[in-house]
Amino acid sequence: MNERIRRSIYFLSERGMPKEKMAPPLIRQMWRVGLSIPPLCFLGGLHVFLLIGCLSCMAWACIALVAVIWGLWDMSAQYLIVSSIVFGVVLGVYSSFKYMGLKKKYDVPDWRDF
Repeated sequence: MNERIRRSIYFLSERGMPKEKMAPPLIRQMWRVGLSIPPLCFLGGLHVFLLIGCLSCMAWACIALVAVIWGLWDMSAQYLIVSSIVFGVVLGVYSSFKYMGLKKKYDVPDWRDF
């Protein structure tokens, strides 16, 4: 985890934001691996939508594909792709609104201004 992310976590904790709301567990795991993704409250709505939407879309596609291969679900390839995209869009929109609300509530600046 680089120094800028550490300062941003300290900044958010000074504002009173609980650790669970600073970043989801997947983002914290990415920090442990060494990826420099800022806490989601510092990102804009489109960035949060794209990040969470793409990650959840890929995760759902993998889960559904494994279930189809093992014979647990009877699903066509088109349905698998469409359901993955819909899942990613819905979760991305929800996360975007959630983190924009937290950004406004805790008065968090943009990442480039921090």
